[in-house]
Amino acid sequence: MTTKSIFCLACVAVAAIGLLAACSGGEGGSTKNASADYPVTKKDYDNIVNTHTDFYVISALKDLDSKGITLKGDLDGDGKEERVTARIGNQAMLEIMGYKGEYGTPMQPVLGGLLEEYNSENDSTTADFADYYVQLSACDLDGDGRDEVIVAMGDKSLTNYCAIYTVRDADTDSFKLVGEIDGMTPLSRNPFIIDENKHVLTPYGSQGLYEEYIYDKGTVFKAQ
Repeated sequence: MTTKSIFCLACVAVAAIGLLAACSGGEGGSTKNASADYPVTKKDYDNIVNTHTDFYVISALKDLDSKGITLKGDLDGDGKEERVTARIGNQAMLEIMGYKGEYGTPMQPVLGGLLEEYNSENDSTTADFADYYVQLSACDLDGDGRDEVIVAMGDKSLTNYCAIYTVRDADTDSFKLVGEIDGMTPLSRNPFIIDENKHVLTPYGSQGLYEEYIYDKGTVFKAQ
């Protein structure tokens, strides 16, 4: 084999590797280099919210500790990293926080009363919460180039809730709650699905039925 032939084969191999990396999105892919500080499940249908991306972290409540889980990424397009964490804090309370720079904002959604109920029991291993999960996701729901944060909690079956936050350009209260959505009772589907229009669907039953919610102009509303 000539030197020229060997060189051509090497070029083809390099090109193939480059194509494979492009197709897979490279490290982080469409996740904007979001990363988890805790082991996460990456199966779409094993989540509370299916965003159709890898920009999320999820954990069983019983597995959370003081380190917890962290969603990282440039959520508001300012070129700087924001963080959202869910961890077990003081007095065994579940704490959800958003960080923009050095400033932290408590994110305490209602989530159908689940968060308050969990914190009142202070024990994720009880029968009430043994099979519950918390998930942090990010997705641009209104097409403005800035990601909204979705905080979800539930058992992936009968009881599921999610809260939507927008990231504000402010030193304090940087994460603003704009709406909450109650999950339905899906069969073999995610409690919440982000569709191609970036609308939030809440499937129920086995006949393909769902309710649809839209986030636009700072408001979450049910589609007519």
